[in-house]
Amino acid sequence: MFREFEPPTFEGEMSPFIDIVDVDNELVVTADVPGVEREDISIDVRGDMLEIKASRKEEKEEKKKNYWRRERSYNRFYRAIRLPVPVNEKGAKATFKNGVLEIRLPKVKEERKKVIPIE
Repeated sequence: MFREFEPPTFEGEMSPFIDIVDVDNELVVTADVPGVEREDISIDVRGDMLEIKASRKEEKEEKKKNYWRRERSYNRFYRAIRLPVPVNEKGAKATFKNGVLEIRLPKVKEERKKVIPIE
């Protein structure tokens, strides 16, 4: 299992914890993005780079007699990681359940070397 170190974040931006597991013919990447809705997640794979972006909006309101309180917060999750092996972006699949994003990336099959005899 590969574990990425947490990179520095900017104000209002969080970096999700990520695990990368090399399983047979694929990489399985899991990312913790609690409180995020499925439609607020974006995943991009280009070459050996995986980029995960997500946002979480929260609004709390409390009304009482002569009192009204409203709080809003907005957080972004961002993570870009270099994958340890080449992957096939077209076969990638992602699922999201209970705040955990799972991305399955099939590895690119290694091409065998062809020896060319000299005549």
